[in-house]
Amino acid sequence: MKYENLKKFILSTKASKSTIYRFYKKNEDLFAETDFKNGKRMFPADHARYFDSEMEPVTLDLLFFRQMI
Repeated sequence: MKYENLKKFILSTKASKSTIYRFYKKNEDLFAETDFKNGKRMFPADHARYFDSEMEPVTLDLLFFRQMI
């Protein structure tokens, strides 16, 4: 499995640091797949696909909610 440091993972997911850590706090099983090397958290590059699917429904729900108001 290919791992990326936080800076590269932010660029590949287009998500902020806080969003990434909130996602992993909700999904502890995925957090267990991350690695800690040389004092830095390493994230699997394959996990970037989860951020694409997580972001779209949230924005769609917000747009729908704003239309109702």
